[in-house]
Amino acid sequence: MASSGGPRGVHLRGEERKRALAEPGLGWKEWALYSGLKPWIGLGLLIIDVWALVTVIGLASEPTYGLWAPLGLDPLAVVLFSLISALTIYLNIVLWSYLWAIPRESDLRPGSFTPTLLRPFAVGRWTPDYPAWAAGRLGNASSEASIEEFL
Repeated sequence: MASSGGPRGVHLRGEERKRALAEPGLGWKEWALYSGLKPWIGLGLLIIDVWALVTVIGLASEPTYGLWAPLGLDPLAVVLFSLISALTIYLNIVLWSYLWAIPRESDLRPGSFTPTLLRPFAVGRWTPDYPAWAAGRLGNASSEASIEEFL
């Protein structure tokens, strides 16, 4: 007994198409900002970091005196290398936090977030939560707990 509606499951595919057209999801811009650019910006940061460190190593490669002489490094260059390494790692963390920091539940109430050195931003600019955070709609409107939260 064959059905007159065509092959099995055709009506399901039609329903899926209708749902997909009704809720299309993220556009190209949102996809690029929220997830598409993450690996490319990470790769760019890695390239810049390696370039900075190789430049410092190149400046420090003249043989000198003391404990570092067998390695061919100047003691001042070792300190400079360490400072540049720490600075580039910290700047990477700050940039990544600025773009993609995911808000914690405890930071959603207004005035509850306190910036730290490792977490300077509560919500990243390129996260889906940022427009609501900027408009003040993310989290509770007041810093007090409301009864509706527990009902």
